Order: sequence, then C-alpha cells, then structure tokens
Amino acid sequence: MSGSQVGQTSTAMETTMALLVEGDRPLVRARFEYRTNEPFGVHMTLSLEDGSAVEWVIARELIMQGVHIPAGLADVQLYPISDAIVIELDSPDGGAVLLADPAAMYEFAVEIQQLVPLGSEDEFFCLDDALAEICQVELPRSSQS
Repeated sequence: MSGSQVGQTSTAMETTMALLVEGDRPLVRARFEYRTNEPFGVHMTLSLEDGSAVEWVIARELIMQGVHIPAGLADVQLYPISDAIVIELDSPDGGAVLLADPAAMYEFAVEIQQLVPLGSEDEFFCLDDALAEICQVELPRSSQS
C-alpha cells in the first residue's frame, strides 16, 4: 500500500540532556527529528563535546507513551520521573542513560501527534518510496564473485 499524503513535513527539537555516568552528569546536545514520510520513527542525534555523534531511530510510539508512562522493553526505554524523562539506550557497542527536559519532550510528542495522528501512519508511509530507497543501497560484494 502506498501513502496518499503528498510532500514531506517535519518537525525538530534541539535540547540538552544530562548523561548519567558515575559521579558526573555531562551535558549532551540532542536533536530529535520527525518526518511525516517516515511516520513510525523519530531520529535522535546525540552530539558529544569531543565532536562525535551517534544517531538512534526511536519508535515514535515510545516517545508519545514515554512522556506519560514507562515505554519500551528492549534497546530503547523511556519513562518519566519527577523532574525528567529518562531515556535508556542499550546496544552491543554500549549504552547510555540520559535525562531529558519533560516539558520539551511533551511538547515534541504533541507536535508529532499533530503532524500524523496516531493510527493514520499508513496514510503517510509510502511503500514505493521505501523500496526505492532500499534498492539504491549498494551492497558489499562477496569475495567469491
């Protein structure tokens, strides 16, 4: 099924989050970006003071739920505490626990809900575009060819 919405709309939020490490709370710049042509995911880019950056794609449903109640069971978990939204990330390469501003996260959740109402994601997702993007990816060649 192809999406019926024309054009791409996006919203982004830039914020600073505290990285929880033993004995310290260094700040991390974070950019959250939501695009209507990718209605199921939110791109989160974390930039560290040394100039390095890492990008995660988080299910938008986790963000929308995680500002209210604990959400996520695997690599990404979000949950509210008294003065922050906790974002826990886990991967084979490492993990992180971040504290985000609850007001900013809530406002971002409202914005993405307004762009694509919950349950209408299929109207925005274009399978043809997703397949075309996959087909443009150059795969590594086998050493046996």
